[in-house]
Amino acid sequence: MSEPPVAVNGRMLTEAQTACVRVAIESMLKALDGGPFAEDRYGREMSDLYCSRLREVRDLWTQSR
Repeated sequence: MSEPPVAVNGRMLTEAQTACVRVAIESMLKALDGGPFAEDRYGREMSDLYCSRLREVRDLWTQSR
């Protein structure tokens, strides 16, 4: 599986580093989606916002493959 090119502060990540970022995004989505942060209104709101941004990044990621 080939990873899309990703740059951080102008430096291109290696394919292995890029894979780590992809896995971190998926892991954070799973941790936040319905997790313990969603127990109160503020936590639920923050979780929803983070999950929305993470899904946007994931969608961009899959479009570039």
